Amino acid sequence: GFRKGSAEERLADFRGGGSIRVDKSRMSLAPPNILGYYCGLDAYSTYKLYTEVLLPAIHRLPAKFQEVFTWYHSLFITNVELLVQQQLRGVYVDVGQLSQFETKTRILIDDYSGQFRRHPEVASFLLEWEQKKMAEIAEPTKYKKLPVLGEAPAEFTKAGKPSKSYAAWLEKKKKIEALGPGEVSQVWLNWAASLPEKQEKAKFNLHSGSQRSWLFYEKLNKPVKVFTKSDKPATDKKALPGFGEPGLSLSKLDKQTKLLGFVEALRGQLDGDNLAHPRFNTPGTFTGRLGGSGGFNWQNLPKSGGFMKAISARPGMAWVSLDFASLENYVLCELSRDPSLLKLYGPNAPEFQDAYLFNASQLPIIGPKIRATGYDPNAPTEESINRAKKEAKKERDIGKVITLSANYGAGPGKIQQTLDLSGIKLSFNEAKQLHLAFWNLYAGIKEYRAWLEEEWERRGGWVFNGVGRPICVYVDVKKDLVNRVVQSTGHDCLMIFISYIYELVKSAGFVAYPVLLDTHDETIWECGETDAPKLKLIFEEALVLTNNFLAGGRDIIRLKGDAQIVYNLAENKGLVVD
Repeated sequence: GFRKGSAEERLADFRGGGSIRVDKSRMSLAPPNILGYYCGLDAYSTYKLYTEVLLPAIHRLPAKFQEVFTWYHSLFITNVELLVQQQLRGVYVDVGQLSQFETKTRILIDDYSGQFRRHPEVASFLLEWEQKKMAEIAEPTKYKKLPVLGEAPAEFTKAGKPSKSYAAWLEKKKKIEALGPGEVSQVWLNWAASLPEKQEKAKFNLHSGSQRSWLFYEKLNKPVKVFTKSDKPATDKKALPGFGEPGLSLSKLDKQTKLLGFVEALRGQLDGDNLAHPRFNTPGTFTGRLGGSGGFNWQNLPKSGGFMKAISARPGMAWVSLDFASLENYVLCELSRDPSLLKLYGPNAPEFQDAYLFNASQLPIIGPKIRATGYDPNAPTEESINRAKKEAKKERDIGKVITLSANYGAGPGKIQQTLDLSGIKLSFNEAKQLHLAFWNLYAGIKEYRAWLEEEWERRGGWVFNGVGRPICVYVDVKKDLVNRVVQSTGHDCLMIFISYIYELVKSAGFVAYPVLLDTHDETIWECGETDAPKLKLIFEEALVLTNNFLAGGRDIIRLKGDAQIVYNLAENKGLVVD
């Protein structure tokens, strides 16, 4: 809805070439007398729903519930207000940097495509595929049928005079001979014009799952290790590492192709001032997190320095950001009080720690090798962590896979498969031992899950999250109970932090704007470059206020995060721009 132009121009666009039949996709083009009236009715109906349906229902609840609702409503509305401000103001994009990145990406796509097509293991099969497809491109008859000449009549009449019929036949013969093979047919001309496109389609499609499956499984007889959700042999990023060098080339190609898709999508977001206007659904998930909207997901950007650098502060402006350190792990630690989590995130946790080494060092099979480097999970040092990462890299990698997989509900079989695809061979029995040992290490989380499930049963399908907000969980996804509680609590903590920033900025005497307000565990604001140090101090004060609010006078595990002044997303994420 950011189109510029007169009401008449907007109405013409809205109608779409004179037709007044439109759908909701063109609503943003409507002139004010249409769009304004529609928005007014929308706002009024929402207000009536709130005042005449929701509030009366809330007022029938106990006072404690009403207090939580009133508090959360205020927090939610503040978040919505800031998201609207963010959308209207927009995020600046350095199109010069974006173009440079796009050029490099296209070059890499051509390089990886060429590497794959030329690889001796696959080249002959690609040729076989393309020859077969080319043979299927049937060429139509090129020339129209020539006129039928017929047999020559007698050259002379019975009276001996030259025959007029013969003269006409000669004239027709000359015309036919002048035509040569004949007039080219329009059907053939159309076929010839479309031939380059047909030839391109006949080439092996490097992005086609079915064609990849034909190549790797039918022709190269690769073993099937990964299946799609529909139980077909997979050829995606999980399966490609198992296909050797050709698979590696395709992995690189897929990555660059995906990056190019982000570039093109971001360009589609820009207005005439090189501003993108992020849109979100709030709430967009069951936990209350935002959901992406508008064809571009700002919460799932690629970790590419070249791309991220293009999303930057306006000239003369700076960003201040804060990314909570392991937000959901700190929340889970507080809620479950698991002894192992306390060693990682609790108030007495060592200054230096690496969660993957901590976990792996206490598991069978891989733990002894890590501890032999001098790493002690209960008293780690920066030096011992760095040495263990270097000397026991494989064991730490295994610990990382087990940690991430088990936390998302994976069993021994899935863990074994994931490790196998990354080139690490373990038997099923070994994977089972590691899985069991991991959950023995984190027995406190299992106890917390059991307690939550009892609460869920007792309350009839819902529980309170960490800040007292009710969270409903459908019976079919009860296994996600801990994740729903932890994720919703973490997001609520971020919203509390943002609300403190908002109030402090309003009373600070300078202007700051949300630029990427809410990306799960981080917020980024923009201000004048000279005001950035003051905004950084506000972030730090807001973090203290957030922890104090959450504590309510109790001893809690306090959330952590370092505010920083940056000028683009690459710098914000510490990404190298090559």
